[in-house]
Amino acid sequence: MKISDASSPEAARRVEPAADPASKQTEQAAVSGSVEALVCLGSVAVAASNSLDGPDAKIAELRQQYLDGTYQVQPDKVSAKIVDEHLQK
Repeated sequence: MKISDASSPEAARRVEPAADPASKQTEQAAVSGSVEALVCLGSVAVAASNSLDGPDAKIAELRQQYLDGTYQVQPDKVSAKIVDEHLQK
């Protein structure tokens, strides 16, 4: 099945513009709505993580560290856990 004629590298790189300005506005609104939704979800996640306790609080803390780029892997704990699980089999 032939999808498109991309016989040259230039044809393969060519990007067709949107058919009409209305579709571009719709696309921009969708992206804007997605960004707003992510910001809202982030706020909800932070609020929820502040009210958690026990294992859920630890997961929320680790998630936030990961998102902030401050999470540090502890290779000694990881390797010990791998060995322990292997020995239990």
